[in-house]
Amino acid sequence: MTRRFHTPALLALLTALVLALVGCGGTTTGADAEAARACVQTAMEDVRTQAPDARQAVLDELESHAKKPLAKMGVSAEDLVDDYFRDFSFEVGEATVTGNSAQVSVSVTCRPVRDIVTQLVEKCAGKWEAAAPTLWELLDGSEPQQVQISVSCTKESDGTWSCDEGLKRALTDLCLK
Repeated sequence: MTRRFHTPALLALLTALVLALVGCGGTTTGADAEAARACVQTAMEDVRTQAPDARQAVLDELESHAKKPLAKMGVSAEDLVDDYFRDFSFEVGEATVTGNSAQVSVSVTCRPVRDIVTQLVEKCAGKWEAAAPTLWELLDGSEPQQVQISVSCTKESDGTWSCDEGLKRALTDLCLK
């Protein structure tokens, strides 16, 4: 049995497939991609410099996850945030825009939270009252590492881009890496 393809139908099918794949993949150039990148750049710079609103958001997130252990250790969230962000840096990469949403890649250099917490738990074995000096020692001895994160952004009805929720999720995920 011989298979016979109709060239115009095959070309139309392939064209539709290519267009569908391009539409699904999003774009990495253009005004929306640059606006999404700029949104993430500004928000990350606010985190790096500990601008008041960004600092408060980080403090709130930290306290929502670790308020009791920090209190038992005698460590203030403010002191921990100050120490942790001393070596924090970042570089915003490409943005992939699909409709009214975007994913922006960011290379973050910071101390590995998960490793520090794991070592803290191992060294203190649940004796949090004596853990503050160990925590500061672990933070001081920890070398910053480069980690890739992806920040979700959404285009608002007024045409501006927002990344606050996406950045919060990405930074929380960063702490779990």
